[in-house]
Parts: sequence; structure tokens; C-alpha cells
Amino acid sequence: MDAPATGTGLIVRPVCEMDTAAIEAIDERLLGRYRPHHWETRVRYYLSRDPEAALVAELDGEVVGFLFADIRGWEFGLDEPTAWIEVVGVHPDQQHRGIGRRLAEQLLEHCRAQGVRYVRTMVHQDDHAIAGFMRSLGLEPAPWTAYAREL
Repeated sequence: MDAPATGTGLIVRPVCEMDTAAIEAIDERLLGRYRPHHWETRVRYYLSRDPEAALVAELDGEVVGFLFADIRGWEFGLDEPTAWIEVVGVHPDQQHRGIGRRLAEQLLEHCRAQGVRYVRTMVHQDDHAIAGFMRSLGLEPAPWTAYAREL
């Protein structure tokens, strides 16, 4: 079993623009694609919305994980403010050490403080690792079906 990373060296904090390169590097390791424009845009978006819902995890001063969420209301016919988790990423060398859980716990604390009662996300049906992680946080499959069409 991997050693926990939740000791004194792990800090979870709101994202800042200076974190963009580290997030890009983690994303590239996870997906095998370099997407700098994507992350520059996403970081700016979250900084303008709710920086406390966009988090990074630092281990001994190095960004090793991130979680981006957004609190919105009136989405998809839902009439209550809902926190939507867009993405969670933990550097492959640091996975299974509690980093994703720490990020999620801090997000959940922020949501409770904002009066949010629901946290939702979408997970690809074949992504069993993320689905298992979301279930470990208490999220359950919802009775909605996503629809898509390629153009």
C-alpha cells in the first residue's frame, strides 16, 4: 500500500495563475496530450467564478493534484445551487495517497459553507477508477442520462 500524503507536507489551497504550468504537466501525464490553451482558459474561468472551488494540492511545495468545481444553479432544470465537479487530477506518481480525497473534502467543506446541498459530476461509463473515487466520496449514480451527438 502506498504511503499517505496527508502529512505535514500536503497543503490544499485555491488555485492561482502560477499553478497553470503544473496543472498542464499533470494533465499531460494523465492523458498523454499537451493542452496549454485549455488550462490557461480553465484557470482564468475558475478564478473569475469561485476560486475556493478550484483547488490544488501541494506536496512539499510542488503541485501534485487539482480539482476544479463550480457552484451553479438552474442547470438542466435543477432549481437548487449545485456544485459540479468538472475535473480531478492527481500526478500518477502520487495517486492512491489520499490527495484526491483531501481535495474533495476541502471542496465539500466550501460547498457546505455556501449552503450547497448537492454535488454532481459526470463520469464516462468506462472510467471505473473515477467512478469508484466518486462513490468513495458518497456520490452515487443519478437518474439522468447524458445525450451527445458528434457534428
